[in-house]
Amino acid sequence: MNLPIKQHIVPQTHLKQFTSGNEKIWLYQKDTKHFREQSIKKVPIVKDFYTVTDEEEDEKLYDMEHFLANQIEPLYQPYIEQLQNREMLTGLMKKQFAYYVSSQKLRTVSMKEKVISEIEIAFRKGKAGKWFDKTSIEQFTRNFYDGDEEITYEEFIERADGRLEEVNMDISKDCFVQFLPEKMMEFAGKLAEMNWSYLIASEKRSFITSDNPVVLESDIEDPAFSIDGGVFPLTPHLALNIDSSEERFKKVGGKDVRKINEQIVKHSDRFIFSHNEGFLNSNIQKFI
Repeated sequence: MNLPIKQHIVPQTHLKQFTSGNEKIWLYQKDTKHFREQSIKKVPIVKDFYTVTDEEEDEKLYDMEHFLANQIEPLYQPYIEQLQNREMLTGLMKKQFAYYVSSQKLRTVSMKEKVISEIEIAFRKGKAGKWFDKTSIEQFTRNFYDGDEEITYEEFIERADGRLEEVNMDISKDCFVQFLPEKMMEFAGKLAEMNWSYLIASEKRSFITSDNPVVLESDIEDPAFSIDGGVFPLTPHLALNIDSSEERFKKVGGKDVRKINEQIVKHSDRFIFSHNEGFLNSNIQKFI
C-alpha cells in the first residue's frame, strides 16, 4: 500500500487549470529565486503535512490527506466548468464549493504556522487568535510536564505561578490537523453566506496563482486595491471575488488584474505559478 507521505498543499485540480501543457506548470520558487517548469504532481509538496501520529499505537494516520483527496478536491472541476460557461452556481452548489475554498485557505504552510502560534498564545495568555478560538483548546492533544512528571493543564497554570511567558511549550504539530475539520466546516459556512462575483480577465490578461491563493479582504492592506472583497484565482481568466457587493460575472481590466496578481505574489508562501513563463517572470519582476 502506498502511503501518502508526500502531500500536496495545493490540489492538482487547481494547478491543472494553470498548466503550460502536459500537466506541467511554470513556477517561481521564492527561497531559491528560481524559475522552472515542473509537473503538477511534484509541487508544492510537504512531507507529512496532514499526518497525525497515534502515539499509543506508534502509527501514522493519513485520514485528513485521504479526506481532502477524495471528498474535497473533486468538487473543483465540475464547478469550474459551469462557471466557464457563464452559469452561476446555485445555492447548494455554492455551499459545496465553499468547502473547497475554505480548505484551500486553511491548508497552507503560513496558516499552519499561524495556527500553531495562536494555540501557544491561547495557552499562555488565554487570548483567542483570528483563527484559533479558546473554546477549541479541548480538541487538541497536548502534554504538560514538570520535569519528568506529566501534569494537568490546571496544575501547569498553578505551578507556572504567573510566569507563563518563561515556560517552554512544545505544542504538538498534530493539533493543526485536528483543528482543520471543524474550522473548515465553520469557515465554509461563513463563505457560503457571502456574495460571490466572478471576475473575467480578457484574453490578453491572465491571473496567476500560488501556494496560498485565497486572499481575503482582511488580508489586503493596499488602499489602492479597487476590488471590493477578497480574491481567489480559479483559472488564468477567471477569479472568485469573495464577499463582493453583488453576485454576477464581471469583466475586469488590466489594472485590476495587475492588482490581483500583486496580492497573489505578496501573500504567496514559497511558490508562485502561471501557465506562461514570460508572464510569470513579468509579475515577479514587478512585485518582488
